[in-house]
Amino acid sequence: MSKRVFINLVLIAGLSLHSPSLAETQPRSAIIAAAPKAGSRADWKVLIDRIDVALKSDQTDVGILLTKEALSLAEQSFGPDDQSTLATVDYLSVFYARQARYKEAVPLLERLVATRERILVKDHPSTLVTIISLAFNLEMLGRFPEAEPLRKRVFDAQVLALGRDHAATLAAESYLANVYVKLGQYAAAEQLRTHAFETFERDLGKDHSLTLSAMKQLATVFEYQGRYAEAESLFVRGLETSERLIGKENPLTLTFLDNLGGLYHRLGKNAEAEPLLLRALEARERLLGRDNPYTLQTLNNLSMLYGSQGRFSEAIPMAKRLVEESERRLGASHPDTLGLIFNLANHYEYSGQYTEADPLFARVLTEHERLFGSQHPNSLKLHYALVTNRLSEPALVKGAIDPARALIIGKRAQRISSDASAYAKAQAEREGKARPNDFIWFAEAAWFASDENSTQRQSLEPEVFTALQDAISGMAGKAVGQAAVRQAAERKSAGLGLLTRQRQDLDTQWETNAALINQTISDNGPESRPLRLSLANERQKLEIEMDRLDTRLRSEFPDYFALVRSESVDLAAAQKMLGPDEAILLAVQSTMSTHVVAVSRTSMKWSRTHWDKDITAPSVKRLLWDVGVDVGVDILTSEKWGRESGGGYAYDRKTAYALYQQLIAPVASVLAGKRHVFITSGGALSSFPLGILVTDTPIGKDGDPAALRSTKWFADAHALITIPSIQSLQFLRSAAQKASLSPTSSTQDFVGYGDPILSGLAINRGSKQSRGRAARMMFSPNLSRAGKGIANVAEINSLSRLPGTATELENMRVALGAPPSAVHVQSQATEHAIRSADLSKVRILALATHGMMAGELAGAAEPGLVFTPPALASDQDDGFLTASEISEMRLDADLVVLSACNTAAGDGSEGAPGLSGLARAFFYAGARNLFVSHWPVRDDVAARITVDALRRQKSNPALSRAEALQQAMQAIRNDATHDGPDDSWAHPNAWAAFSLIGDGARH
Repeated sequence: MSKRVFINLVLIAGLSLHSPSLAETQPRSAIIAAAPKAGSRADWKVLIDRIDVALKSDQTDVGILLTKEALSLAEQSFGPDDQSTLATVDYLSVFYARQARYKEAVPLLERLVATRERILVKDHPSTLVTIISLAFNLEMLGRFPEAEPLRKRVFDAQVLALGRDHAATLAAESYLANVYVKLGQYAAAEQLRTHAFETFERDLGKDHSLTLSAMKQLATVFEYQGRYAEAESLFVRGLETSERLIGKENPLTLTFLDNLGGLYHRLGKNAEAEPLLLRALEARERLLGRDNPYTLQTLNNLSMLYGSQGRFSEAIPMAKRLVEESERRLGASHPDTLGLIFNLANHYEYSGQYTEADPLFARVLTEHERLFGSQHPNSLKLHYALVTNRLSEPALVKGAIDPARALIIGKRAQRISSDASAYAKAQAEREGKARPNDFIWFAEAAWFASDENSTQRQSLEPEVFTALQDAISGMAGKAVGQAAVRQAAERKSAGLGLLTRQRQDLDTQWETNAALINQTISDNGPESRPLRLSLANERQKLEIEMDRLDTRLRSEFPDYFALVRSESVDLAAAQKMLGPDEAILLAVQSTMSTHVVAVSRTSMKWSRTHWDKDITAPSVKRLLWDVGVDVGVDILTSEKWGRESGGGYAYDRKTAYALYQQLIAPVASVLAGKRHVFITSGGALSSFPLGILVTDTPIGKDGDPAALRSTKWFADAHALITIPSIQSLQFLRSAAQKASLSPTSSTQDFVGYGDPILSGLAINRGSKQSRGRAARMMFSPNLSRAGKGIANVAEINSLSRLPGTATELENMRVALGAPPSAVHVQSQATEHAIRSADLSKVRILALATHGMMAGELAGAAEPGLVFTPPALASDQDDGFLTASEISEMRLDADLVVLSACNTAAGDGSEGAPGLSGLARAFFYAGARNLFVSHWPVRDDVAARITVDALRRQKSNPALSRAEALQQAMQAIRNDATHDGPDDSWAHPNAWAAFSLIGDGARH
């Protein structure tokens, strides 16, 4: 098919919504000519000729009068099913649509569809064209849920009759994608718009206006999904190409300007956004008019920009004008009008006019739920807006609880519906990362909905407990769940665990593939399209295999899909899971406060402190700086904190005590007397070991080793265990019911890898020499076929030697009574050796080497562990074992010791990962407990503390892993032989680096 025919067909498909001459599969003149030329039909034809004149001259009032007369004549003379009668009904619907009288057009078109379905074959072209017209009128009324099945029917019929890539099918695909966007079904829209873009690019070229338009539509979907970086690259590429090829004032160019300006505003790039929007507005006002819908769209983006800048005197009048114009054109309840009212309400809220904003938010929510239901993404955003607005105004605050509850119910329902496809699952995970506060606001609303110590507050506690869990659910908890589900599957049926592993791995492969495809869409280079085609073919194979495994799992293990979904654990189930000497501590931050919940088998206490993230995060950062974490503190602040320490090797115990007083002291009564406390937290707290908090007023100088030893540390009050989530603890305890590995000849108690051969100067980990690696370019620009970076072997090799790790591994081996062959160092400590070894029977696995966080080194997209590099890097061995490669391993380990720097570290900032990708990967691979570090570990301590913890538990089976680690830390702290003016093992830097993650309370 030629390009000219292709373009014309696309234009025809679009015009069929508006042009009455295309409402049938043949010209109306042919329909009229087919009618008998006698009697009243001649009178009818005279009327039709006059109607055609009125239509062409846009005399709609005259046309309606004439068409009603012709319809009355046709119905009386020819009957309701006659072709002439149907054609007249079609004319009348067109006139109504021309006058925006869509409500009157809809019943006429519904009549036409019903009649043609009855008298014609299924999906007759005349019926499909009428369905298109009906869908259009419904969409103009904002009735998108009713339009969706109509658009889907036309699209499916076009695919069957004309093929997937026919121009008419592509037009139907575009309209269906638009409806999916309006319905908030972004994953479905993405699939359709990706296909359209790829087809136009293939048949018309990457610079054709239709290709650019399809790219713009795809970028818009990315923006709705919160994928701003991907959207930005497409908008920028489209704008540059459109300006160059079709002009700076072409409508498509102006649309790119408007879209990119709006996106920059959402990204906070206001300085870049404003000139783009002003340029688009000036051109649209001049070319289209002040009241043109496209002009008003740009004005809306500019209004939102001004509102975000606090320029409310400009933003609010703009927003009011937009609302009034939309109400006049579309009606007060049209979705577009509701969106503009929402924007106006936002201006009121951001300007502190909460009582003015509240009725607007409530009105929009009511109407939007009526049109789209409570699960639509915008309905949930409206609940969120209503909650935050009411929480900001004391007079409204008690009314926040109902919308807050509706919000979290909707978010959980979204999570369940995401099981439908890989696209939907990916979007659900993106939304979960982007909007965790949706669940936190329920805790805020619940706190203010009741008075302290009231029965109502107690009745809300179970809901708060589950909501706070949802607020901090993350990938580490998910990884634990996936491993536990595999074990449950294997217990159900031999081989079923392998099947679930294959299905989970396909998810990871699909996500990697999808990210690479999106990169090629953004790339304008010559290699992008061939690579995308190859990746698309690979994705199709992945999806076929995913569907095949899903079919088997639904038959053989129907609980799989519910089990792998992240869920909060209700209060009763959590309490039942705990032993009499155990408790859970849950801490979650919001922009308004921090909520802390303590739960034991018999009680729960919920506390709220005004210390929000802006107060807590700096305190956490200060304490992490004190223990040697690179938290990005500037030189002046570092010098200031150094002066405040008062000399010696100091630790800011005053801040540590204040943080304890705010967070833990209010709920400490529930924790009292408990041997083990499980900790799960969010925000800056997730990257911080709570054991270094101080539980009583500090005495003495912060740099005095004796004062540090006599300090009341939270780490001494209880044996602390970090858990990714409460659900992960539930999973781990469920897995523990499986028979433990028996000490048979095929089981290895211990295997260790470390001390890689590196050419750098031999140093001690955790020393001042070991810092400053971040400038290294660790990765070459080359990518493996899986899209993973391949490490630069020369840079890996230049890292410092860590001879202390060999001593540490040897001490572990001796303590556990393992044979010498269990330790693999230097030439045996290669990535290939680890990845090719059968570690599925190893009970304790230790890895002692350099650990790198994601982003710590230039080019490092994910965290990893360094091993002896090969002469030539490959996919299988480049000397850097990444988190994704770890997740491919098969483990069944009771404990993995990660004696490397930063294996659980964040930097204390908001959103920093509490459990690094390394920890997450080992859980996914099958580990049940991890020893991890929160900051660079010291060789002089690591060689003792991990070994001592293992030795203590082996020699005293009554000790749990957590208690063994607790005692080992105390032993380090109480050893005064290393006291000096600038160092002491009494400092938390030495004894508190390691944490236990898992179910370490069990023996």
